[in-house]
Amino acid sequence: MATKDSKKSKNAPRSSVDRKHTRHSQIPPRSGKMAQQQGEERLTLLASFPELNPNPIAEVDLAGHLHYLNPASKRLFPDLQTKGLQHPWLTDLAVIAKIFEQKRKSSHIRELKIGESWYHQTISPVSEGRRLRI
Repeated sequence: MATKDSKKSKNAPRSSVDRKHTRHSQIPPRSGKMAQQQGEERLTLLASFPELNPNPIAEVDLAGHLHYLNPASKRLFPDLQTKGLQHPWLTDLAVIAKIFEQKRKSSHIRELKIGESWYHQTISPVSEGRRLRI
């Protein structure tokens, strides 16, 4: 027998339930436009992380084209764009790319000394291995 409380209207909030059927929260219904706006706001927030990171971040292909440099990279290495793979911060990337191919690793960590400073790099293949993100 159904009670008044067990009936659900079309506009009632939906519950978030996991596999154990435990109710976690109430999720209000969303319109398509509202969900799209929230998605765009989330993407904008996520895109700001490398821009605000005080450590250098770059994306480079093995031909030496720099596809992305965050502000810290540009500030710390003003000649990075012109030197490309000849810059000490990008040394031996072709060797590292071969390691990714042969060993199917998802990242490579190294430390480099440039001038009087040491840099910790985590290098990962992106775009199906055609680019490296540092």
